[in-house]
Amino acid sequence: MKRFLIIDDHVVVRSGLKIILTDHFTPCEIDEAIDGESAILQLKLKHYDLVVLDIKMPNTDALQLMEYIKITYPTVNVIIFSMNSETIYAKRFLKAGAKGFVNKDAPLEEVVKGMQQVLAGKKYISAAVIELLAEFGTGQSEENLFNHLSPRECEITMSCIR
Repeated sequence: MKRFLIIDDHVVVRSGLKIILTDHFTPCEIDEAIDGESAILQLKLKHYDLVVLDIKMPNTDALQLMEYIKITYPTVNVIIFSMNSETIYAKRFLKAGAKGFVNKDAPLEEVVKGMQQVLAGKKYISAAVIELLAEFGTGQSEENLFNHLSPRECEITMSCIR
């Protein structure tokens, strides 16, 4: 049986993800957290096969939370599920330890595929992020100025656009 932790401050999103997880990964156990503090409490209580993490929640630095999870629970797989632009945030969160990044606008099949791949121990990134990484790897100029920010600068920027 797979264990999932959904970390998102929106009840509708958590409810939708619970339906998706139940439909595609039965039998499973699903817990919820509404912010970083409640997520850390849940992580201390149980081992999870997959954590689904939103990156914009009140009173939560999601990048710091991602780094905490990676250091404290290195075997836990994390997939970012966010409405925020992959081209701005994916590289930073993947570098911090996330195994995948799926946009909330993605089709249901892509959301499920991303979760399946991460559960299988693989990384999952969308075609848009693959293209971005390919351009970066070929030495072409990087258009995303967010990638040049320090972690603190990124934290401040993210708090301003919440």
